[in-house]
Amino acid sequence: MIYEQRDDAPTKPHVSVIKVIASTRIDHGGTSRSVPALCTALSNCGVHVQLVTGRTRGVQSILPDNSVPVHFVEESAYFGRLLNAGPFSQLITSLHARAPSPCLVHDHGIWLPSNRAVARSAKKKDWIRVVSPRGMVSEWALEHGSRKKRIAWSLYQKRHLESATAFHATSELEADELRRLGMRQPIAVIPNGVQPPASKPNRDRRDGKNRMLFLSRIHPKKGLLNLISAWQQVNPQDWELLLVGPDEAGYRGEVERQITALGLSSEISFHPEVNELEKWQQYANADIFILPSFSENFGIVVAEALVSGLPVITTTGTPWSTLAHDEVGWCVEPTVEGLSDAIQKACSLNEKARLEMSQHTAQWAANRFEWPAIAEQMSRFYQWLISRRAQPESPCDFIRL
Repeated sequence: MIYEQRDDAPTKPHVSVIKVIASTRIDHGGTSRSVPALCTALSNCGVHVQLVTGRTRGVQSILPDNSVPVHFVEESAYFGRLLNAGPFSQLITSLHARAPSPCLVHDHGIWLPSNRAVARSAKKKDWIRVVSPRGMVSEWALEHGSRKKRIAWSLYQKRHLESATAFHATSELEADELRRLGMRQPIAVIPNGVQPPASKPNRDRRDGKNRMLFLSRIHPKKGLLNLISAWQQVNPQDWELLLVGPDEAGYRGEVERQITALGLSSEISFHPEVNELEKWQQYANADIFILPSFSENFGIVVAEALVSGLPVITTTGTPWSTLAHDEVGWCVEPTVEGLSDAIQKACSLNEKARLEMSQHTAQWAANRFEWPAIAEQMSRFYQWLISRRAQPESPCDFIRL
């Protein structure tokens, strides 16, 4: 079934976009937050934007503000997303036909029924279609479940990417991955934004320990087993490691078993997923942030941590290779040895050095991830795609031809 919500977007905008994402469930990672936030920011800068997304009854979704119409496709209680292609296609076709201005479709993700529905409808109707892979074309992602993905790639996914008008990548790394797959369309490299609270939460810990924070999904992609082994090797005194986030497919149990086997239960603890307010409090209570992932197309939590003044440890599987150069963190190989070296360096900083690095980090990040500037770039990308026949050369340095 198809559900619609809200219809009070601005009138007579200069461009219209239908944004599509399979789900914005609160437990589905950074894209579930960044896509609704981008919708709101685009609406605020004059784009007529509508969001089409799946919804599971009884599960909380993250939504843009009331200026953005949201249209839901209800997921089947028995079949999940498997039967969603038809409803997505019908809804998007109807919205496109009623769009108030030149309209394009911006699809987030690949592989899923909603993505196939968008690709097929766009080709049939000759729509402008932008695709944001959202980390799904990385080498790690393609190898994860590789047999099914090889079949899907041959049957439809390669063809659907080749038929896209253009791509949006959140980093140069992701743009390079698209080129390695043979995609030759224009690519706009535009990062995700961050919306910190109006006033930064105060630190509410008085236990005398320093804290290293991981805040993301408990998932094999995140490199947590390497992190636990690295922590055991370094054994930093007067430090604790807090792992915050939702368990995915029972993987937390495997991580807990390794923690117990290495005798680290008193130093490493878990906290379940947090809401928006609690998330920023977790950043305020930490001293160092760590994301040991094998692969990230962006890693929104890294940007959030930097804005919060937390130096960051992450890996070369993410697009944050300049952290050390910019003196805001460490970017190392996604191995036990690489993480051990970075943890040792971070935990060896004295309080004065760590405070100075924190202040520098907050200043460095302050204006780099503001949503209004990011929405303005995306709007310019959309406008160029619509007028591209008259203006084939890109006027924007963030668009790779």
